[in-house]
Amino acid sequence: MRIRFPIPLVVAVAAVLAIGVAGSAAALVSGSGAHASITQLKVGLQYPISTFDASQTIVGYQTYALYSENLVQSGPDGKLHPWLAASWRQRNPTTYVYNLRHGVKFWDGNELTAEDVAYSLNYYRQPKSLALHWFTSVKDVKAEGRYTVVVTLKHPDASWPVQPAVSPGIFEKSFHQAHKKTFGQPGTLIMATGPWKLESLNPTSGAELVANENYWHGKVNIDRISFKFFADETSEALAFRGGAIDLAFPSSVTSFAATAATKIINVPGVTPQYLALDIVDPHWSDIHVRRAVAYAVNRQAIGKAYGAPTIPISTFVPPKQLYSFAPRRAVDALLKSIPQYPTNLAKARAEMAKSKYPHGFKGDFNTLAGYGYREMAQVIAAELKPIGINLTVKTVPVPAWLALLSGPDRSKSGIQLVHPDSYTLDPAERPNANLGSWNAKAGQLNTANWAPKDVDGLITAGIRTLDPAKRLAVYGQLLKRVATDVPYVPLFTIPSSLALSKKFSWPTFNFTFNTHPWALEIKPA
Repeated sequence: MRIRFPIPLVVAVAAVLAIGVAGSAAALVSGSGAHASITQLKVGLQYPISTFDASQTIVGYQTYALYSENLVQSGPDGKLHPWLAASWRQRNPTTYVYNLRHGVKFWDGNELTAEDVAYSLNYYRQPKSLALHWFTSVKDVKAEGRYTVVVTLKHPDASWPVQPAVSPGIFEKSFHQAHKKTFGQPGTLIMATGPWKLESLNPTSGAELVANENYWHGKVNIDRISFKFFADETSEALAFRGGAIDLAFPSSVTSFAATAATKIINVPGVTPQYLALDIVDPHWSDIHVRRAVAYAVNRQAIGKAYGAPTIPISTFVPPKQLYSFAPRRAVDALLKSIPQYPTNLAKARAEMAKSKYPHGFKGDFNTLAGYGYREMAQVIAAELKPIGINLTVKTVPVPAWLALLSGPDRSKSGIQLVHPDSYTLDPAERPNANLGSWNAKAGQLNTANWAPKDVDGLITAGIRTLDPAKRLAVYGQLLKRVATDVPYVPLFTIPSSLALSKKFSWPTFNFTFNTHPWALEIKPA
């Protein structure tokens, strides 16, 4: 996103919301049927998908928008565009009204109605849902008639307008009610409206999607999309090199490019890479240990290990998201007031000397083989050794890693690399999902388990405050609290990366691709 809004996103959108928004969905994507049909697109994913129920998994997000669609879409320009909702408006500070397109049909031929939308959104905001963080300010979602959906918030929320664009998509109410116990799983799957229909899912090998011949937006450009799952990125890169897959989203970019013998497309984004320090763990609970780590790590060296162009950051919320609603001069002044931890071994040792562990300690660094995590973890372990922290890097399977991050026993997370994907310019995106007491429990994503009561209040104030200057001041307080206690060490923002066969082109690839049916934009070369 390149446009910088001088006022909060909710206010920027409000002028349009007041009278309703209408227009062609083609404003966002190049449009179905805009180019020649592709028989098959073979896509590699490093980690297997066990369910298409987005309330039960955070894996497979690259697939969601291809089969299940949202009310609105967020474009690379930061603007909201109509999608399943033809128009929408803000009835009052806490009520949003969405008017659905008529004639949109599920794959079984039944028409999409407001009941389906309300049912889907209410399903995602259940207490144990992994999608709950998108709906924490929602009081209720109801259908008013056949084509009108009303979302009522508990309080004004500056971040709400973008949530329907980034949260999981809509599914058919009656289908879910008939398959509650197996919804999303192999053999049942889901019923949605997207340009590609789910045909099969095998958690050990892959998934098949076929074109929706009755897609409301026109003829679909790809007949079949085959997702193939890989145990590691090396095998995925070899498959790309041999032509077994046409497209991949590499994480260990340098090694993937070398193994696959291809060039990688990298586009800037706002997804932050954090080093999370679990305050429940006895070692990382010591504030001086956490500050020592912040001084010891070298962002440039870790970014080099990641293997793609990164932009160093020193704040929990990336500056680009702050620039979206406040003047650059004001943001820059605020950033200078935030405690900084430039690489300084002497200061790191001084902090360790103040800790309960002046002579250091040993521990495990459990991480993944992919996303560049293993390589970054090895660099971090080497950087912490001179201050007495001796870590053994261990790679663990995805299920075990997810259990460490958000499982019922959250006391064994320890030190972790996490990069929660960000797709909007709203500054509430990361605090809403990765901070707060409501996220420091099983199923949620406050990996550091850091949840002071005053921080809960600041997170709430950040979304309720609509005045730009006052909102920036709130986030200033929040960022100072994070930087003072250091539950997370912000490292850098990572790009969105793409490996694409020479048989195809994707000229519009950008960091928001996961929020809309991205494969509609792919063309024959």
